[in-house]
Amino acid sequence: MKKKIILIALLSVWWKAHAQQKDSLPATPLPDKTEIQALWSYYTQDGDHSAVTGGTGTEKLQVQMATLKGRHRMTPRKTIFWNAGCDFITSASTDNIDFVRSSASYKDQRVTGMIGFSYTDRQQTEWQVSAGASMESDYLSYPVTASVALPKKKNHQWQFNAAFAFDDLRWGRLNPDYKRPVTVVYPKELRYRQWYDTDRRTSGTFIAAHHQDINAKTTLSLYGSLALQQGLLSTPFHRIYFNNDSVAVEQLPSLRIKFAFSGEVRRFIGNHFISKTSAGIYTDNFGINALSLEEDISRKLRPGFYLGPFIRLYGQTASLYFAKTGEHLPDEQHYTSDYDLSEFFSAQAGLSLQLYPAGKLFNLFPVSKINFRGSYYQRSDGLHYLTTSLLLTLK
Repeated sequence: MKKKIILIALLSVWWKAHAQQKDSLPATPLPDKTEIQALWSYYTQDGDHSAVTGGTGTEKLQVQMATLKGRHRMTPRKTIFWNAGCDFITSASTDNIDFVRSSASYKDQRVTGMIGFSYTDRQQTEWQVSAGASMESDYLSYPVTASVALPKKKNHQWQFNAAFAFDDLRWGRLNPDYKRPVTVVYPKELRYRQWYDTDRRTSGTFIAAHHQDINAKTTLSLYGSLALQQGLLSTPFHRIYFNNDSVAVEQLPSLRIKFAFSGEVRRFIGNHFISKTSAGIYTDNFGINALSLEEDISRKLRPGFYLGPFIRLYGQTASLYFAKTGEHLPDEQHYTSDYDLSEFFSAQAGLSLQLYPAGKLFNLFPVSKINFRGSYYQRSDGLHYLTTSLLLTLK
């Protein structure tokens, strides 16, 4: 489960960063009728607090991700869009489900796909819907989204988004011996019983955004979100070691409610700098409270060429259900040793390069944008990762 959270987070961070950078640049002509984006990303992490082995052990993980996105404007009011991707995952931590090196759990794949449609009515309100699927050997998800962007009036605009995901957490779909969902995967020595009475999870997220032009060079954006999750929120292959040396599978409540609020200020400084400053707060019924701060500065070195650093700081309190290895009591109702739910502070810093060339790739496709990002992340519990990505936008 931890690897899936990381993958989702990577996609979210990349998408948010790309969207914000695109919006922050000077206005450009309307896009061509068809636009294709190709993304390649590499992610590697390490640490010593694997939840698979009860909060101790390697968290080594590598992911290579390839994604292809497309957008086609059928008419001035109607647009169809899609994406498809595949991730190749190598996880020493997940391999320890069986305590056997190089077992079938050592490598995994993830495939994703989505198709959507947007329509702009006569009042310039944009309506958008999409549906898709995401699959790993122990994870199948059907995401559905709907959004509306109201027309801009008096230098401000409202946007609303609703997203739902319906997950089946049974293993076996990508296993060559089964090729179908079989069962929830527990640690090898704990498969003598069924620890949960469900293998499904439903999630819903609702976001409201307000954008306000303060002046010709400054824009303020405010975001509020509510997220609900119901069903199997525990990770079946996360072990728990109690203070009497007994072992069990992670147990978390079946309902999680999350609230988040954030603000962002985007500014053009002189003729060469673009600054984005953001801050956010988060709380949930698991007892986690968090604060994040982010700064992103881009400098125009010459026309069509932007380069700049970014940094993000984040801190959170521990969940009510978290304890280190050997500290949980056997009579507790809920328990986890997943350090993603612990108290920690993290810092991430990196560099972004954006290039707007006037040429063609392989003498076939006009390249309208090249975006390279690289960053390093360090967490106070020792987890660290390095990620790089390359994005090509073709017209």
